[in-house]
Amino acid sequence: MATKIPILMLFDYVEAHPETSAKSIAAGLQWDVAKVNVMLYRSPRVFVSMGKFPPLWSARSISRRRVTALEGEQ
Repeated sequence: MATKIPILMLFDYVEAHPETSAKSIAAGLQWDVAKVNVMLYRSPRVFVSMGKFPPLWSARSISRRRVTALEGEQ
């Protein structure tokens, strides 16, 4: 059984729960909020913040395949 790539786990969660804070995302995925923040901020072509305090995150309208391709470019 293949292990799901963390960026895809994050993408799937944010896509299902748009306009969510990093803290809420971390709680939902049972990850450390610092890990979530690093992934969100280093992937601006995958995730977009609404600019509020705290920022609310949503996934851009891209395919899962494109998510993994963009992650490989970093």
